[in-house]
Amino acid sequence: MIDLFNLKIDTQFFDKFIFHNSRPECMNVKLFNDLINYEEHIDYDDGKIHIWYVRNDDGLPDFIYNNDEEKIKKVLPKDIIEDINQGRLKLLFGTDSEWEYDGFWMEVFKYVKEVGIKKDKINLMTSNFKTSLTEYNTHSFKFSSISDIRFDLGLFWKDMYGDFFPYTNDFLNQLITHDKSKKFICMNAHYNEHRHYVVYKLLEKKLFDLGHVSFTLGQGANYVEHSKDRMVMEWNRMIESGDFKINNYDLSIDMLNELPFFIKEFGLENPKDFWKEEMKIQNPLLKKITPSIRPWMIRDIDLIKDTYFCVGVETQVNSDEGNFGNFSEKVMIGWITQPTIIVGTSGIISHLKSLGFESYSEMFDESYDDILDTDKRLNKVMNEVERICKLNEDELKSIYKDLLPKVVHNQQKIFEYDTITDWYDLLKSYE
Repeated sequence: MIDLFNLKIDTQFFDKFIFHNSRPECMNVKLFNDLINYEEHIDYDDGKIHIWYVRNDDGLPDFIYNNDEEKIKKVLPKDIIEDINQGRLKLLFGTDSEWEYDGFWMEVFKYVKEVGIKKDKINLMTSNFKTSLTEYNTHSFKFSSISDIRFDLGLFWKDMYGDFFPYTNDFLNQLITHDKSKKFICMNAHYNEHRHYVVYKLLEKKLFDLGHVSFTLGQGANYVEHSKDRMVMEWNRMIESGDFKINNYDLSIDMLNELPFFIKEFGLENPKDFWKEEMKIQNPLLKKITPSIRPWMIRDIDLIKDTYFCVGVETQVNSDEGNFGNFSEKVMIGWITQPTIIVGTSGIISHLKSLGFESYSEMFDESYDDILDTDKRLNKVMNEVERICKLNEDELKSIYKDLLPKVVHNQQKIFEYDTITDWYDLLKSYE
């Protein structure tokens, strides 16, 4: 029995700490956000441990990308430098649930040292599970760009599908016996070049109609303006950077005229309605932890019943020569619902295995996880998608059935981890 309220740590521990400058946040996970004490002013006589928290979205991007030194001075004022060096004030940089490459932080830390802050006073909480910045006091979120695997993903699925999630024997039998009309699910929202590549390859390989495929460009609150000219520019930039095996360039451009592609979910007549507003948690007890659901954290169970596997397309695919690993709900929604192949950075499968999750090597050749070059890795993944789609139906059904116990294992595993514990482990080092 999964008890979402049972944490293995004493949450009163967080009362020892007060954050300044920025507040750590975990999307809409109220349980975590309520634990954080934040004050604008510092009172060193209050017996608390004080932390000067600088988030990657607060002043730093303008400094890094626009050479705006005034912005970083605002989040790192000179009058706190001595307090940091003397240990009265802890200096912590963090990505919260977002991502940054090591090169971003190297530029920040170069400035930090130039203004006189000692190297051993630099602390980093990063979503890059393959970070090379081990010379600092660096901690990594176990689940990278997922705000909270337990309360920002698992809780949603328990609330919406609590009668059979994690999958019950009866529901497993439904999955096995359901007459599937498609082979796979492949969901894509905002435009980026590698999502363009994936959908193009599905068209080029004549696999598009074998899947439930979306490329919505983001909708509602999740919408980002992206003109066709900009798409073409970014597409050309990517395919010129490597050998992506683009056999029909005209098709890769013409397909943009057909966007967006939608999939109807949850019985909505207009699929755009899916993006209009947050979904409210129904269970009043679970609502105390997280009051609402961001739409892209959930998936229509009927699509899962209707397919054998998921093509999980991530936000990032550049592995920075092995120094960057990052994933989000885009991988994990697949990983906990059906066999999944990943379009993302290298090393994600190895990382998940290190946390006790099981992979789907009986269906996919997962050697792609070790490939650092983006073009070679993406080509390998899409060739695997093609190979699986061309399997004899009975063979695919047999492999799928044998892998469902792994899916259930992974569903249960997500409830063993949470961001609260990640932060607890970091803060323990400050006592």
